[in-house]
Amino acid sequence: MAAFNIIKHEIKQHEIGESLKKARLAKKLSLEEAEKKTKIRIKYLKALEKENWSKIPCQAYIAGFLQSYAKFLKIPAQPLVEAFQKKMDIKEKITGHQITERREIKFTKIYFTPTVMIVAFLVLIFLGVLGYIVFQVSGFASAPYLIIKSPSFGAIIEKSPVMVEGKTAPAATLYLNGQLISSDSEGNFQQEVNLKDGENNIVLAAQSRTGKKSEKTLTIIYKEGQGG
Repeated sequence: MAAFNIIKHEIKQHEIGESLKKARLAKKLSLEEAEKKTKIRIKYLKALEKENWSKIPCQAYIAGFLQSYAKFLKIPAQPLVEAFQKKMDIKEKITGHQITERREIKFTKIYFTPTVMIVAFLVLIFLGVLGYIVFQVSGFASAPYLIIKSPSFGAIIEKSPVMVEGKTAPAATLYLNGQLISSDSEGNFQQEVNLKDGENNIVLAAQSRTGKKSEKTLTIIYKEGQGG
């Protein structure tokens, strides 16, 4: 129970949001000015400063937002990202009821004879071959991974077209808004996309040879005529 209370106390601390807000106020910057410079929408900046992670659609974007915002404010980003990841780990432990008592582990003595070593060696070979087969089969049967590197979700873009960059499985077939696009031998891809004024939803899909598909929607804002 004591350990559980300590974790609850840690997760209630707001050192991430307070650090960002104090740094912004120290530079006498408004959220509107920060939005314009970082290209991160103001509602996400507010969510970062209040540590209201649920207001940001995907957890994978939070670390990127923290790094961009911290870089703009000229404060160290890595401690903030590590603190966020720690909070997520603590939250998972609380919600998953993973706090358990320590148990003493007793080890049985093993005597290494030539026969035991031969058997162990054969078992290792068997497990290695089995693991390789399982890895190959699972990779063949599962949907290909799909990573969008830039622009970030919710970014404000002032120039069109915008270059969409990312990476997928090398053998995957890649589509952007339903149109086939190419990738290199390592799965890296770049594609220019023309934007309309306002909110734009860019749909990326990667499909394996077996028909398994991964799909992501990138939402960005285009403010025409505001480029410097």
